[in-house]
Amino acid sequence: MLAVHPDKARVYVICDNARYDKNKELRAWLADQPSCQVFLPPYSPKLNLIERFWKYLRQKIINPSFYRTKGQFRTAVLNFFDRLPEFGPDLASLLTCKFHILDAQPTS
Repeated sequence: MLAVHPDKARVYVICDNARYDKNKELRAWLADQPSCQVFLPPYSPKLNLIERFWKYLRQKIINPSFYRTKGQFRTAVLNFFDRLPEFGPDLASLLTCKFHILDAQPTS
């Protein structure tokens, strides 16, 4: 990571709170490096694009209808994927990576 960005004064590493990201040896090594770990909130579905996509699918396809059989449910979900261009404008605004940063503080 540091070899790829030798011209940077500091490299920020976004971490997802996995145990290996908080390892004592890793933290000791990072203390001597021009890098900084930034931890995401413990569970942040709004930062996860696939979580937003599944929520949209549930809102449009799953929640408004009752499917008597697995076959009907499967057909409805597959039909959603066949009709993705129809949902394009909604998905384009929903699945953006433009976030508002509020008091972002590196932890190391």
